[in-house]
Amino acid sequence: MRRVTLLLLLVLALGAGMSWIADRPGAVVIDWQGWRIEASIAALVVLLVVLLLAGIMLQWIWALLARKLPFVGADRHLNRQRRGLVALNQAVIALAAGDAGAAQRLSARARRLLPPQPVTHVLAAQAARLAGDEAAAEAEYRALLEDPAAAFLGLRGLLANAMKAGRRREALRLARQACDTDPQSPWAIRTLFGLQVREALWQEAEETLLQARRGKVFEADEIKRHKCALGFCRAREEALAGNTGEAEKLLKAALRQRRDFAPATAQLARLQLAAGDEKKAARSIGRGWAIAPHPELAEVFEQFDPMERASERYRRFSRLAKRNSDSSESRLTLAEKALAADHYREAETLAQAVLETGSPARGFRILAAVARARGGEDAEETAREFDAGARGGQPAPRWICAQCGTGHDRWTSHCDNCQAFDSLNWGVPGVSVPGDGPGYGQGYGLDWRAGGEANVALLPDSLAGTLPPPPDIDPGVLDKK
Repeated sequence: MRRVTLLLLLVLALGAGMSWIADRPGAVVIDWQGWRIEASIAALVVLLVVLLLAGIMLQWIWALLARKLPFVGADRHLNRQRRGLVALNQAVIALAAGDAGAAQRLSARARRLLPPQPVTHVLAAQAARLAGDEAAAEAEYRALLEDPAAAFLGLRGLLANAMKAGRRREALRLARQACDTDPQSPWAIRTLFGLQVREALWQEAEETLLQARRGKVFEADEIKRHKCALGFCRAREEALAGNTGEAEKLLKAALRQRRDFAPATAQLARLQLAAGDEKKAARSIGRGWAIAPHPELAEVFEQFDPMERASERYRRFSRLAKRNSDSSESRLTLAEKALAADHYREAETLAQAVLETGSPARGFRILAAVARARGGEDAEETAREFDAGARGGQPAPRWICAQCGTGHDRWTSHCDNCQAFDSLNWGVPGVSVPGDGPGYGQGYGLDWRAGGEANVALLPDSLAGTLPPPPDIDPGVLDKK
C-alpha cells in the first residue's frame, strides 16, 4: 500500500511540475564552438529526464553483467577461487588414482587460479614424485620454506627426498632444522632420534630422548629402555678408547634404567675382571643372575679362572645358580657344568627338572650326553631317543627383533635385517618374545635401501582417508570438466 501511495504522489508531483513549466514558457540557447542549439524549457526538461532514465538503465545492465559473468564485477575473484578449488579437489583425486599426468596438470591449474598457498605446492610436489621427477618435487618443497606457516612441511618433504637418495648428512641437518622449527612435533623428534642412532651419535640421541620425555613423545618404559641402550653403546665406545672408568659409570647408569639387561652386566663384569677386581666382577654377575640368568653372564663367569678344574668350576657355578635356583637357565647351565665334572646324577636330575616344565632341546642334549657317558647295553639307544627329542624340542633362546623377527646371537644396537634400533628382545624363536609390544623395540628403522621415511605420503591422514578408492576414478573424465 505504501509503495502505491508513493507512486501516486510521485506522478502527481511530476504532473504538477510539468504544468508549472507549461504555464511559464521560455527558450534556452546554447552557443558553443560554432554549434547553436535552441530549445524550449519544456523540451530541455524532458531531455534531462530521458538522460537520467538512460543512466539508471545502464547501471542496472552493468550490475546484471557483474553477477552473471566471471570476468567483470566484484564476484570475479570468488568465481576464480571456486574454479581453483574444483581443480584442487580433482588433483587430489588424480593423485589417489595414481594418474601423475592429470595430477600435475590439475595442480598447475589450481595454482594459477588460487592465491598463493602451501597446499598447491604440496600437491605439485606429490604429483612430481608420482611421476618420478624428484628434482621438481624438491623445488616445490623448497618453495614451501619461504612461507613460515608451511616451512615445516617443506622440511619434511626435503628430508624424505634426502633419505630416499641416501644423503644421510643432509637428512640429519634437515631433521635438526625440523626440530628447531617445531620442537613439539612427535614426527620431528622421532625422526631426528632415528637418524642420530643410525649415525651412532649416542650423546646427541640422549639429548633428543630428553626432549622426547618432556614432550611425552615416548612411553615411560620406552624412555628407560632406550636410555639403557644408548648408555651401553656409549660405554662400549669409551671402553674401546681405553676410558674404563667412564665406561663403568655409563654401564652402571644403564643398568639403573634396565636391571635385567644382561649385555650391560656382562660388559661391566668384563671391565672389572680386566682391572683385576674379580670380587667386583663376581658381585656384578651375581646381581645380574639373580634378576635374569643369561648365557652371556655364564660365559663371563667361566672366564674368571680358565685353568680351574671341572669340579671346582661346578662348585663355583653351584653358588651362582643358587641366586636364581628356579630358573631353567640356572638348572641347564649347572647341569652342563655337572656333566663336565662327571657328576652325572646331578646333571640328569637338573635336566629332567627342566623338561618337566618345558621341552628345550638343550635339556634333551644333556640327557643324551649323560646316557652316552654312563655307557651300558641300552646307552646308545637311550641317547638316540634323547637326540630325537632334541630335534623336536624348543630351540635355544636368542635375541629376536620385535620388528622383523630376525634372530641374533648377540645383542646389537640395530637389527642386522631391518636396521631397527633397540628392537632386540631375549626369547625363544617361534614363541612370544618377552617384552614384545608397545614401548619395546619400536624400531626407528631407517632403511636407506628402500627409502624409509621417503615412502610416506605428505598428505594428512584425514585428507587421505576421504579419497575415493582408485578403481572408482576415471582421471580421463577430470580433464574434460
